[in-house]
Amino acid sequence: MPVLNPHSRAFIFLIDYVHSRRIKLWGTARIVEDDPDLLERLRDPDYPGRVERAIFFTVEAWDVNCP
Repeated sequence: MPVLNPHSRAFIFLIDYVHSRRIKLWGTARIVEDDPDLLERLRDPDYPGRVERAIFFTVEAWDVNCP
């Protein structure tokens, strides 16, 4: 098993207001800033802003809570 950078641990908490649910995602995140080809592929051509970084989230566990 690879050794994880302790700073790569990440958590996403989503709230589904329509269905009154909470969704929790645990995992790791990796920031990519030095891949111009990837960042260009992620760019929305209709938006004038520049993509500066991408964050890749690897889900290790998830849970859906009751209201």
